[in-house]
Amino acid sequence: MEEKLINISAQLNIVESLSRILLEIIQDGENLKKADTNNLSRIILNEIIKIKNNINELEVEMGI
Repeated sequence: MEEKLINISAQLNIVESLSRILLEIIQDGENLKKADTNNLSRIILNEIIKIKNNINELEVEMGI
């Protein structure tokens, strides 16, 4: 269980970093294409889904 929590924490750190990058792109991304922001948004969404699934598995394991 501890390993799963560490994994979730690492995933959250990645999502936080990617979200900050996406925010910078949206605010100041004059040289980037719309496809760039769309692709990054999809990556962030996929990471969030992975985290959600990991948390759901952990809840089942804990009987919550």
